[in-house]
Amino acid sequence: MSERPLKPYSYQVEAVKRFLEIKRLLIADDMGMGKTAEAILARKALELKGYNPKTLIVSPGSVAHHWEDEIKSWYNGNQPSITRVQTSSFDYDIELAKKSDIVIVTYPTLSYFGHDRGKIEKLMRLGFRYGIVDEAHNAKNPESFRSGAVRELMHEAEYLNILTGTPIPNTIVDIYVLLNLLDKENFPLHDESSKAIVRNFFSAFKRNPSFVQQALEARMVRREPGDYFVDKKFPELRLNNFKIDLTDEHGEVYHSVYESDMFRPAQKLLELRLAALDPNLVSPDFLDVDLVTRLGKMESCVYSALDGLIDKIAQESGKALVFTDFKTGVMDKLERRYSKYHALIINGDIESQAEQGKISPREQIRRRFQKDPNNKVLFATTVMDEGVDLSAATDVIHLTMPYSPATLDQRNRRSQRINAEVDKDYVNAWIMKPILENNIPTIAEGIERLLEDKRSIIRCVMGKEARAQPITLEDLFEVNTNGSPTESRNLVPFMSPSQTLFSHFVNLRGMGSEEIGKFIHKRPEEARYIAELYANHWEGYYGGNTANVYLKVIRTLESFRKLQKKVDLASGPFSLSRRIKEPVDNIDINPYMLEAGRILEQQGKIVSGNESFEGAMHKLPFDRKTYDLAVCSLAMHMTKPKLERDGKIILERELVIREANRILKDGGYYIVTLPLSRNHPIMINEDLPIFFEGFNRLGFEVTPCSGFYTGPSKSNYRTFLGLMRKVGEPQKSELPEGMLSWKMDKHLSRKTARSTKERKGCVPEPREFTNEIIMEFLNSNTRKTLEESVFEVVK
Repeated sequence: MSERPLKPYSYQVEAVKRFLEIKRLLIADDMGMGKTAEAILARKALELKGYNPKTLIVSPGSVAHHWEDEIKSWYNGNQPSITRVQTSSFDYDIELAKKSDIVIVTYPTLSYFGHDRGKIEKLMRLGFRYGIVDEAHNAKNPESFRSGAVRELMHEAEYLNILTGTPIPNTIVDIYVLLNLLDKENFPLHDESSKAIVRNFFSAFKRNPSFVQQALEARMVRREPGDYFVDKKFPELRLNNFKIDLTDEHGEVYHSVYESDMFRPAQKLLELRLAALDPNLVSPDFLDVDLVTRLGKMESCVYSALDGLIDKIAQESGKALVFTDFKTGVMDKLERRYSKYHALIINGDIESQAEQGKISPREQIRRRFQKDPNNKVLFATTVMDEGVDLSAATDVIHLTMPYSPATLDQRNRRSQRINAEVDKDYVNAWIMKPILENNIPTIAEGIERLLEDKRSIIRCVMGKEARAQPITLEDLFEVNTNGSPTESRNLVPFMSPSQTLFSHFVNLRGMGSEEIGKFIHKRPEEARYIAELYANHWEGYYGGNTANVYLKVIRTLESFRKLQKKVDLASGPFSLSRRIKEPVDNIDINPYMLEAGRILEQQGKIVSGNESFEGAMHKLPFDRKTYDLAVCSLAMHMTKPKLERDGKIILERELVIREANRILKDGGYYIVTLPLSRNHPIMINEDLPIFFEGFNRLGFEVTPCSGFYTGPSKSNYRTFLGLMRKVGEPQKSELPEGMLSWKMDKHLSRKTARSTKERKGCVPEPREFTNEIIMEFLNSNTRKTLEESVFEVVK
């Protein structure tokens, strides 16, 4: 172990002074800044005041040895006696602890004995006057045995230091247990009513998001390295995204899982994460027979990329610390694969406890990695996320990403520390990012976006970062998806192309161009991803099959009359041009849709010569009577019947139809399609008469073929098709209210706020998708084919 300086840093002295003033303090300094030292220095300060602070330290099992080492380093000769109370020798250790100055007990021990009243009372009778709760986020769940035990023990202490670099590790309510430890009078917590208390706390937070910050200000110190280290005492963190192309069998397996919609979201999410790492980890249930026979024999593109990275690190005399959230089928394989570098592994199977005075197997491995130059690689799971010094690592590699930004930061801080056992100027952090062909991201991208989103919101709550937009209920839902990441607005788009695209068509219903524009501005990465997904998942998907519907209409119309000039309204990635194989004019509010269309042109999937315009359908940049045909596919339901802008009411949906009339030539055709969803109906039969009357008053004849269409009997495909012909100019006066409203508008208007599921834009309902190209369509009411229905219009 390197020699410790006897003089603490100034910010550590500040924390001790603050502690002596208020007695119960949350030390929330950033990870790696020496919170352990601050708590030990606080104990020494109490001794200097003539106080006898018999001390209880609660810590993760992985850092119990670290506490012993730190105490010895800072006490410099006059050593206090230390006892570790362990699960396997609890009663024996309690006897030793009676005569000890400092007692260390781990969270696993409190979890094991938390329900045993007799055991907890034995600890309480030891008479602790100073308590230290290390990595306190481990006690965040108020209903757990360990949390109850921590509260009962620490409420008795006169002095208390709570240590955590992540006071809000994942959800807003995680902070409540810490507030209760600091101030049980103002933040009470009772086992029998803990759920109700936490609910009330969250409700107060929703009413006033600054509430948490205000509650913490009086009892927290929180500093970051950038505030105190201007030299190189604190290693710089250099983040690197390592993109890996999933090709051949690996890409084939990921696609197989990705395209499957026959499994529950939680299972699908897990299998996607496994598939992104190693194709051999995927459940056979997600694969066809040919791929199943190859399980265990396929090469992981991620491991192949890891080979080169670890070789480079080793050749430069570095060491790699590699984190993964998966143990089975991963750790043993990696240990064998990198045996030439004397790879080590630490997971939950490696024992963290040891007899008094001895070193645990887990600590022995940690020390080997730190000291032995031959051990170039350490593979670790979540058990090494926090507290321990692994500063021998020059590079931290994240094979998989956790759902919590705090966990990711903790992992990086294992090597990026002050007063570390190994000094260095910087640490490389590598985030492995598997991608598919055409640069399509995998679930790893979604998890990274989730972390960035949570981090931004949490830092805002903690008062460390301003946000351009105030915290919304949608933001709060995202930060509180702990345990249900399948509902995250960041992950859902990466879980299933079929579900995601259908969600895109359905869940923007009634949002209006203003809100959609704000969404694109606020979440450009997601808007781009949807565009790329739409462009690359079209044939056999809802968008492509709907294009088959209007293709039949157009070809039937053109068998009688050539439609020279065409425009695609809300075009997406040039969907009309892609289907009819002609260049057309395209307009879309999402610029990334137009960008995706141009890429398809470059790839030769769409004919060249398309024109593109960014804009909304209710304000078109085209001249009067320009087009013979206008297509508005899967977009009109996204408009609002009316919206308010600059204090004025705009009848958006009516304006959309008026604009279509304006740009069409006399006798020109207007095709409208709408998506249909069982759980979130856009339109029903009862809506049609008044809806069609609205078109009549706006200068259109609604042709008899307009109505609901389905695919073949075994398919799930359903859509609304409207074929309108311009027969005159719109009436000058506004339409009566409700004339262009549908069932969905009535449903949405009954709610003052959207439900949780609607806010987060998640998948509407679990449903089975079979990706197939559908070319035959029947009118649900007349049972006539689409061609027969259109032929009757033009014959």
